[in-house]
Amino acid sequence: GATAPTHVTVWPSSEPRPLASNLNLAAGQTTANLVLVGLGGAGDLSLYNHAGQVHLVLDVVAYLR
Repeated sequence: GATAPTHVTVWPSSEPRPLASNLNLAAGQTTANLVLVGLGGAGDLSLYNHAGQVHLVLDVVAYLR
């Protein structure tokens, strides 16, 4: 559960962080979400949490070329 109202963004590490969020959470809320995002040049991702603390679990479901 998030400790404060927040939003989380995921994006390819080789690019600047986008302005849009992928997940919006209220304080205490736990939710599932699905995001389709490209990978950075080294096959990596960046994550940004706007406020408070959250626990994030990432599962790679597919890898597209």
